[in-house]
Amino acid sequence: MTHSTRSGQARGVLILTPYFYPIIGGVESNAERLARYLVAQGVRVQVLTKRIGRDLADQDDRDGIAIRRVGPSGERSSLGKWLMTPAIVRWLIRHSADYDVVCCVDYRATGVAALLARRSTGRPVVFQAQTTGVLSGDNVDPLLRRVGIGGKGLVARAVKSPVRALYRGADAFACISRDIERETLACGVARDECKLIERRLPCGVLAADLGGDAARVGFDEHLKLVQSICRVLDRGQRWRLDADHR
Repeated sequence: MTHSTRSGQARGVLILTPYFYPIIGGVESNAERLARYLVAQGVRVQVLTKRIGRDLADQDDRDGIAIRRVGPSGERSSLGKWLMTPAIVRWLIRHSADYDVVCCVDYRATGVAALLARRSTGRPVVFQAQTTGVLSGDNVDPLLRRVGIGGKGLVARAVKSPVRALYRGADAFACISRDIERETLACGVARDECKLIERRLPCGVLAADLGGDAARVGFDEHLKLVQSICRVLDRGQRWRLDADHR
């Protein structure tokens, strides 16, 4: 992959994910594999994630991946993703000169922050969902049922519609399953903005665990997502995917 801005200097990819190393789970492992793959292709990568504990530095480096931690400290939780959104918006605006594109791995809550910051920065945003129900809003059904509201009625549609309209504003979507792809298309996302990723690794497996196979598997898994990143950046003729890396 080669890349340059109009001024001749590449800024790189900002991976935005709620939690990252040392937490290890499906989302975190996927984000790290993507970061490692991009670094191996010579792309500058920063990971913006939530502060977990005070023993972790706000600025860190992991094998060439620059890690930036923001927001209030706290262990992994659904609420924590929302609590960090103001800090994400501020960071993305303040450091907009340091990245070309924001790639949200698990865009629940963090995607809202990325889209809000885009209004000021103009930096494109790529979404990758980890589960179904995010774009459609169906992941709020359990909460609605607790207060006696069904997931398909008028009230439910009124709750889900603004969420769907906001998230649908991303520049591109990378889908890790056909179910997520179908949901994305059903929510009105154009086919050329939606790419299906064929996953080759189980959750929790890092590229570092694969030895000499890491580059090959990394390309197979992340090609469609990288293509999505390149597509939104090609509008400014700044990035190009080089097939020789395969």
